[in-house]
Amino acid sequence: MDTVPCGFFWKWFYDEVGLYKEDLVRTEDNEFHARIRSRGWKFFMSPELMTTYYCRTNIKGFLEQAFGNGYWSVISWRHSSWRHLAPFGFVASLAILGVGGLLWKPSNYLFWTLCSTYLLSSLGVSLKAAFKQREWRWVFVLPCLFFLLHLTYGLGSWWALLSSPFKGRDQSEEPAG
Repeated sequence: MDTVPCGFFWKWFYDEVGLYKEDLVRTEDNEFHARIRSRGWKFFMSPELMTTYYCRTNIKGFLEQAFGNGYWSVISWRHSSWRHLAPFGFVASLAILGVGGLLWKPSNYLFWTLCSTYLLSSLGVSLKAAFKQREWRWVFVLPCLFFLLHLTYGLGSWWALLSSPFKGRDQSEEPAG
């Protein structure tokens, strides 16, 4: 496990590792956890602990959060797990293969292979969740939300990459959107 949600640490731990970086608007936990892992330390998540997570209440808030998370995962990429950059690659692949299909016919096949693989994977995960929770509408809703999440997260990542040369060193502002 490379991270935990809502981590609890002893005071001596912060003396040893340091505090969260306050100049990061988001992803400060990724950076903090990277420092922990760099010391060879591991995370433990007790199944006895219970937390309640309050998610965004609408699609707009969900997408704004995804865009911002994608943005900040690139700003602090040195400290993120590579999995945080997967949506960046997904969006790049869709764009390159989509445009490439106009110029080179085999790109169309690769584009549709990527889309089909993504759709089948999303359906598989959605079926598993729907079966476990007995919420059958999830089979139809979750694949759409997964796609929107990954697309928006990836676009936020690309926005960080493309806009950062124009912002100078101060990356402290939230991206628009």
